[in-house]
Amino acid sequence: MAEADRIAEFKEVAELMPDDPVVRFGLAGAYLDAGKPENAADEYREAIRLKPDYSFLRRLEKAAGCGGGRE
Repeated sequence: MAEADRIAEFKEVAELMPDDPVVRFGLAGAYLDAGKPENAADEYREAIRLKPDYSFLRRLEKAAGCGGGRE
């Protein structure tokens, strides 16, 4: 499946389930695979905002350098 198709599918699901951090995480991965790191970072941040106690998301944010020093 082409990256654009994956992005479109994840965006459709995100519209149906806007508060699901796992969907946002998947959309972020699709953006990253498509070479759109800025969009990916936005979706990772949204996933973290929705479910801040997901430790793997906080670690990813920290690894990406956008964590603001949070542990």
